[in-house]
Amino acid sequence: ASTAEITYSIRDTEIDGIKIRKGDYMGIGDNGLLSTGPDLSEVTLNTVRSMMDEWSEIVTIYYGADTSSGDAEKIAEQLEEEFEDVSVEVTSGGQPVYYFIISVE
Repeated sequence: ASTAEITYSIRDTEIDGIKIRKGDYMGIGDNGLLSTGPDLSEVTLNTVRSMMDEWSEIVTIYYGADTSSGDAEKIAEQLEEEFEDVSVEVTSGGQPVYYFIISVE
């Protein structure tokens, strides 16, 4: 299984050679930065896409204190359309700081 967190940048910075603006969202995986940009849904989707491989079967999205189940469900629906053989589950994690914590198994 692999995991990633979706958070935001508190300042302009550079990670793994990628420039990130203050306020941009970041998808940070087990081995570093997976996605960044100004749109939370797009960053989350791109993060999950980069985590997927041919053996991926389950994606679990834990939504945090600053996001809603509706936000997570929209992302889950898009992933289910894109990856037909993958089961996507949405759970309240209630975590601060991270909009989403994502597990791919």
